Amino acid sequence: MKPKTFVAFSCPHVPLTDPFAFKWLLNQISDLEPDYLINLGDTFEADSSSRWPSEYEWTIRDEYDAAQTLLEDLAGVVSPDCKKIMLAGNHDANITALGRFDKRIRDVLDPRKHVPAMREWQVEWDYEYDTSRTKGVFMLGDVLFMHGFEANISSDAMQAMLMCNPFGLLVSGHTHMPKDVTQCFKTQRVPLPYWYANAGCMRNLNPNYVSRKRHHDWGQALVHGHVNLDVLNTRTTNGLRRHAGWEAQTKIYRYASDG
Repeated sequence: MKPKTFVAFSCPHVPLTDPFAFKWLLNQISDLEPDYLINLGDTFEADSSSRWPSEYEWTIRDEYDAAQTLLEDLAGVVSPDCKKIMLAGNHDANITALGRFDKRIRDVLDPRKHVPAMREWQVEWDYEYDTSRTKGVFMLGDVLFMHGFEANISSDAMQAMLMCNPFGLLVSGHTHMPKDVTQCFKTQRVPLPYWYANAGCMRNLNPNYVSRKRHHDWGQALVHGHVNLDVLNTRTTNGLRRHAGWEAQTKIYRYASDG
């Protein structure tokens, strides 16, 4: 079987998407010609569902319109045979989550009812930290795609160990901090058979709310690679990955520290 290629990206946070980074993403997708295009979530900023005060003036309708344009642009640079996968992130899920909007109007606000372009994507809308992997994830061979839940220095590694098959790869977003393919370690000398990569984000990198926080390692990126569905769970020797099941890399557009 011919290996399946993929491109994964995360966190456009419409309407806060960086237009230059997004243009770069469209060009990369067009060049890479993936069989699978995976949106790792936080398509929406969902500002109106936030529990925190905001000075933004756009409406949720504005977000839906911006998402429609973004998804149409993405669909325009892939082949008709490309499978388009859309996962929910925490911002997306807030729109229909308990306690964010009055329960009497919550169902009406579901973006799947208001963004026609979403009907062209396989949408996994559940956002639950489910280690059984039945909700909110997409698997392609031994590569598992999800938005992500944890946001600390070891979050990507911990989620890979909890969620992946042995000798598998986790591709996530959420933290806005891109990472190249990295192996998990129990200690500095004891490797574990799990790998992870992070696709960073597609939003602007210097919002006001992080002006007093360390966010220099936020970055705009994507993760791309291929998966051979005929070769799964191949073993390693001395901690070195030796298999043809998957290959991947993270491609960086820019970091917040680049100015």
